[in-house]
Amino acid sequence: MKIEQIEINKIQVIFSKEELEKNNINLNMLMSNSQTTQNLFLSILDIAEKEIGFKTKNYDIAIETLVLNNNNFILTISRKNTNDNLTHKKLIIHRKSYNNLFTYKFSNFDDFYDFFDRVKFSSHFNKSLYYFNSNFYYIYNNKNTPSTQKIISEYALPCRLPSELIKNYGKQIL
Repeated sequence: MKIEQIEINKIQVIFSKEELEKNNINLNMLMSNSQTTQNLFLSILDIAEKEIGFKTKNYDIAIETLVLNNNNFILTISRKNTNDNLTHKKLIIHRKSYNNLFTYKFSNFDDFYDFFDRVKFSSHFNKSLYYFNSNFYYIYNNKNTPSTQKIISEYALPCRLPSELIKNYGKQIL
């Protein structure tokens, strides 16, 4: 874990994939709003205070998360002074919501090809195939029907990665 102060009221905490695995932490756990996750964030704040003097008492705290293509995980922690005399840390987590219900992950290119061969490259399907993080992702449009989703499900799994992330960091194949 690497902690660095990027502004007077903002720090970044960077974890590598190996550090997360070593500490039995997975990305789903970090993205949840569980008590375990909150305790982890609070302990990170304690470490940041000890290591670089980033105090959070009497501050409102915002935490942003980002997973990079190289599997590094970044927390950006911002603080804002409050007028309240709080005696404990207050943790508020805001998550951006992405519409990623239309993204599917194929285990290999052959599965994707078989799927498109079955639908005969119909104009009903857009051609948005991306290669990201050693996987193939198909992002389709709202023209698809439930029967379309059923066909896709035979070849791929629904994906929870935001389509914006895949589009920004992946390589477009089609």
